[in-house]
Amino acid sequence: MDNESEINTAWPQGSRVWCKNTARMLILEATTFKPVVAGGSGDMTRAVYDGNNDGRVDAADTVSDGENVSSAANVKDAVDKKHSNSLDHSNSLDHSNSLDHAAAHNLGGAGHNADTLANLNLKVSDADLVAFAGQIGGTAASPDVRGIRETGGPTLLTVAAVADGQYLKRFGAELLGDTPAGGSNPAWYGVLYSARGDCDPIRQAEQEDMLAVAGPTPTGITISLARCVMFTPPANITINRIRLFGVGITASLYKFAIYPVGAGSARAWESGTVTTAANTWLNISAGLPITLTAGVKYWFCVTAASTGTTAGFRSPAAPLGTNYWGADAAPLGNRSLKLAVYAQFGVTGGAFPATLPAVAAAAYAAGTTGSVPFAWLDSVV
Repeated sequence: MDNESEINTAWPQGSRVWCKNTARMLILEATTFKPVVAGGSGDMTRAVYDGNNDGRVDAADTVSDGENVSSAANVKDAVDKKHSNSLDHSNSLDHSNSLDHAAAHNLGGAGHNADTLANLNLKVSDADLVAFAGQIGGTAASPDVRGIRETGGPTLLTVAAVADGQYLKRFGAELLGDTPAGGSNPAWYGVLYSARGDCDPIRQAEQEDMLAVAGPTPTGITISLARCVMFTPPANITINRIRLFGVGITASLYKFAIYPVGAGSARAWESGTVTTAANTWLNISAGLPITLTAGVKYWFCVTAASTGTTAGFRSPAAPLGTNYWGADAAPLGNRSLKLAVYAQFGVTGGAFPATLPAVAAAAYAAGTTGSVPFAWLDSVV
């Protein structure tokens, strides 16, 4: 330059200028151009290598690989914030500059990209991802509930051993299986049934001994009708014999059958024609064994293959009237009391149909020759 007045202190530190008027070299140090003191050939002054006079070479304040430049302060900050080696920083996690790795943070925060649990599981060495406690057991892949929480305490109740058919009973902090006390099923359950009402053979034995009358005659039944009484087994039973007590001599005049209740039900059993003798048990085995199911309602039915005026079997008296017993719609019929319900349906020539037709109230009510003979359903071979 021509004059020193042209000097601009905004120039870079260490800038040198030659002033023609004063014939001297000036160098910019801080905010002042100072004359360059003459020195030996090739010497570098502090103004050149430490322009900010901080005691360090200016070039040491930054790190550069020729393309990227960072300050020493930024490098130190990155090192201080380095995660421990126990955390795998794979590409499935986004470690952007916006996330402060020096402090605890949520995986669901903005500093992480969305990812699947399956990907995270691949990065966890411990297979049990969840420490189960309380009423939860098993593994993360196959957990199971091992108790319940009741609200009274509240108390966590662990489920102990429970056998099939038992009910749950609380004992301390456990729920365990127990069997009701106070008796068991009667000995005749699944062994011997009466074919009426609740199948109680003891009640039928009393009635047959004291209240029975001569059973209906083949002529009284006719070959056009089947008389029926309903019964419900309290337990499953396999019937090997059906027994009736004869009161008169008849030859191939009576026929018996069993149907599940309900129009269209398939016939479960038929005896074919049977012959009776006086004061003798008749044991029917034709068409047996069959198994009847607990809780299912059935009809035990009788019809006649021909006419005849001799009664063959002991029988309870006929119902007092259709409005007393009658069909299911009668006041005392179709109840959970399992009282005997009497009914009838039409047949042709004394032949039982393969499926049950519609039944009607017993028209033989108020008769004097009995209703449906007493029958015993026996599991003994």
